[in-house]
Amino acid sequence: MPLSLGLRDEDNERINNILKKLRELVLVPDELKLKDVEDYLGQMGMAVTDVQQEGIAASLREKGMDWENMELFADILAKLSGKPGFGDMRSSAIGIYNYIQAESKVFSFDIMNKASQLKSYIMESLAFKRIAEITPEDFYGLVERNREHIYKTFPVTTGECASLDKTKKFLENAVAAEKNGNGYYFYILINDRLNGYICIKNINRKISKCELAYFIDKSLQGMGITSAAVGQVVQFCFETLAMNKVFICTSTVNTGSQRVALKNGFVQEGVLRDEFKNGEGQLEDIVYFGLLKSDHNEK
Repeated sequence: MPLSLGLRDEDNERINNILKKLRELVLVPDELKLKDVEDYLGQMGMAVTDVQQEGIAASLREKGMDWENMELFADILAKLSGKPGFGDMRSSAIGIYNYIQAESKVFSFDIMNKASQLKSYIMESLAFKRIAEITPEDFYGLVERNREHIYKTFPVTTGECASLDKTKKFLENAVAAEKNGNGYYFYILINDRLNGYICIKNINRKISKCELAYFIDKSLQGMGITSAAVGQVVQFCFETLAMNKVFICTSTVNTGSQRVALKNGFVQEGVLRDEFKNGEGQLEDIVYFGLLKSDHNEK
């Protein structure tokens, strides 16, 4: 049963007709052209770049799109994903499905299954690259896409990657750090696109302890990708680096990062006051999470 019941307003009928034509176009891949898709999106006041922006679901709702049209739009994004010229739009589709479930007040098993299938596909395509395989262009692109999202919690990274030239130097320093055993760097790929970053830092060999820091592209938050990736890096810390303890420090308001720590068995050990200077130059409290190798082995 459609989520939108009763009479539909004239604009939603118009949008529905556009979306049905777009769906027909997407289902015939040999005839699919970026310009044609842009033309249909333009008729709805959008562009392909808008679709991949954070908050696309709320934006569609603000434009007056009803639930049924939003679901159809998400279906189209899922079909478009990965086709030449369009990139991976699955995360945008999942965001729209989740928004519909949360805001429409009508639960749909069909929508839940669609979102679950897309999440499974994304998780299956999760891969790592090491620093020698990463280009400055790729890493700068990741930082630039997420600059407003991470500048408070990654002030050094955003500051030292303010331009492509600075990013090249940043990666050169990271290569040297890894060569000297002072840091290790893992880059999260989804469908061969760089979408996240995990670093092992503050390595103390005397007491076999190190810190993890990480971020994921804002479009992929909340899907379990970071938790899965951190789990693999934790394994590296204990097995390859022979660490006895791994710790994670998060902002008191960064509940997403705190969930990643807890899902991987970390224990909150306390709050350190005025411990971290954020990207705005303000001192912040941090929540300290620790995981011992002995506890990890019991999992």
